[in-house]
Amino acid sequence: HLSIRRQRQMCIRDSTYTSGIICNERTVTLTNTTSLTGSPNSFRVIWGDGSGDFTSTSFVTANHRFPIIVGSGTTTYPVRLIARNTTTGCSDTTTENIVIQNKPFSDFAIPSDICANEILVPIDQSIGSVPFIYNWLVTGPSINRTSTSPTPSFNFASDVPDGIGSITCSVRLIITTPNGCRDTSNVKTVIVKRNPIANFTFSGNSSCPPTNVSQLANVTVNFDASSSI
Repeated sequence: HLSIRRQRQMCIRDSTYTSGIICNERTVTLTNTTSLTGSPNSFRVIWGDGSGDFTSTSFVTANHRFPIIVGSGTTTYPVRLIARNTTTGCSDTTTENIVIQNKPFSDFAIPSDICANEILVPIDQSIGSVPFIYNWLVTGPSINRTSTSPTPSFNFASDVPDGIGSITCSVRLIITTPNGCRDTSNVKTVIVKRNPIANFTFSGNSSCPPTNVSQLANVTVNFDASSSI
């Protein structure tokens, strides 16, 4: 929210400016607090980003959204307000810099699948003004994990019993910049494959050595379409 007020000449007795860093994609509201001694009046706002100017004979607020710039740092736009009393011909111009925080971009990399006894370690690939505040969210059947670490690790061994099949988990990352600007990544999925259950039995005549031992394997194993044995 912005307002402009300044001590000037007799035509415009008073027009203050309050500013701060504004997150990209948020609408900027310019509040007109100009005072003139007569009427009719005209106002012109030049946004400083190459877009069309805003003109009005009397306005209370003017809303504007600046271009989206993804990355770190900020972009400064000189916003100019020109106020004119069309009866007296008196006019005044005030310019203030509006600082826009460039939009952060949340992203990360994970493998497409892991075994249940392996550790999932997402790799942060976000860009923007650091240091970020991290909020990792991992969900799946009976799984609801969170982390605020920039380098989190997730173990599913206690959540995915050994056996046949797999489960699919969804992973999402929310980042927040030091100025409070946020971005949420697309949801990515990882397949968590259950660990096999290895076992075997054997039989043979142990009373008359030597004897032949017949081993009977009883093994439960996961295979995907590309596996071979």
